Amino acid sequence: MLEGLIAMAIFAIAVLGLLALQTKLLRASTQSAYRVEAGLLGESMAGMVGTDSSNVGCYAVNSTSALACGSTDSAAAAESWRQAVLARLPNTQTLPAADLPNPTVVIDATGTATVTMKWEPPNDTSVRNFIIVAQPLQ
Repeated sequence: MLEGLIAMAIFAIAVLGLLALQTKLLRASTQSAYRVEAGLLGESMAGMVGTDSSNVGCYAVNSTSALACGSTDSAAAAESWRQAVLARLPNTQTLPAADLPNPTVVIDATGTATVTMKWEPPNDTSVRNFIIVAQPLQ
């Protein structure tokens, strides 16, 4: 009888350990999905900057560009990208003031774009960020 109770206690502890492990794996999987999404969005903007070298200035988002914008289509594509970031990454607009505005694409005088996206995962207070630097094709 005592052996049975001890065996049940060990089994219960093992099940609790497996549940804790499953919870951590789920959280890590979710974090990974957000990083992949940020990477895809960053590469998307890098691709736009890289292939539209005559309108690089249009891709400045939440910042000013050192280069002029000559295409309403390119500016609309940049705004569409910004909206996609806001929709696909969690808590992008509820970040601490120091992390806003978000996302940003800063274009320097050489046409190099620095793309920064920040988000705060659900049930987590630490801000994650993804930064990519893109240069237009010559």
